[in-house]
Amino acid sequence: MALTEVAHRRVGGFSLGMRQRLAIAAALLGDPEALVLDEPTTGFDPAGVHWLRGLLRRLADEGRTVLVASHALAEVERAADRVVVVAGGRLVREAPMEELTGDDDPPVRVRTIQADALAVALHNAGADVQRTGPDELRVTGATTDDVGTVARAAGVAIRELAVDARGLEASFLDLLTTTDADTDADSPTPFTEATTADASAGPAEVADGPTGPSRRSSTSPRKEAS
Repeated sequence: MALTEVAHRRVGGFSLGMRQRLAIAAALLGDPEALVLDEPTTGFDPAGVHWLRGLLRRLADEGRTVLVASHALAEVERAADRVVVVAGGRLVREAPMEELTGDDDPPVRVRTIQADALAVALHNAGADVQRTGPDELRVTGATTDDVGTVARAAGVAIRELAVDARGLEASFLDLLTTTDADTDADSPTPFTEATTADASAGPAEVADGPTGPSRRSSTSPRKEAS
């Protein structure tokens, strides 16, 4: 916990990050099989967040259940193994992280100063091409290998080629939109995303919607402290 060297100091003089470490240490005193943490990265710098993520992962790997509530979707995506979304008092979605954020046919993003020529070549190859910038295309119906092969055949130099990953944030917002559509416009839309990991799984996470507290729970180690 990195608290030994400050053991002589009064808690009132601790920084927010050190208080978080102390609270986590207190929660672990009973060697619990299940650990619930609310916004544990608050007050941590990047090094602290990295430390906490490693700690939570180790606890999960030991077969414990770790539930973490957090507004930080990027950190949640790195930490959780499973995600449970609850809105309006009902279950909206439960799935492994990779299932929620994955895409069987993800679009490809490509940058080139010869965007017009590449767009024509890709279209002729059967891909769906959308212009997203002066030198950028979004391609669906083709893999990065396909795009690279077509570009080479067309004599087009590529500056950047990557899968346009969906990510947890996009999935979360889509779920919120769906939930809002099914909810009376005049009523609040509490939304909670939760992730629970079993003994063999890693972290899980929970998140709340814009009108309610945003949360993410993680059943494996994920969240770092500083």
